[in-house]
Amino acid sequence: MSFSVDAWWGLVEKDGPSKYNWEGYAEHVNFVQKHGLKIQVVMSFHQCGGNVGDSCSYDMFKLNVGI
Repeated sequence: MSFSVDAWWGLVEKDGPSKYNWEGYAEHVNFVQKHGLKIQVVMSFHQCGGNVGDSCSYDMFKLNVGI
């Protein structure tokens, strides 16, 4: 089983140019690997919620996974 996740560049580089923080995504990857799953990361450089019909307004790092 596998799934995909968007890596929002605005979150990775939110502290300024060339200041990268992958911590939240690393936690997701570690969780996936721990449970024998696979992940495909999609690099997203556009604004979350900026497209027609896109009402994205959640914080992906505050997910509550009940496993």
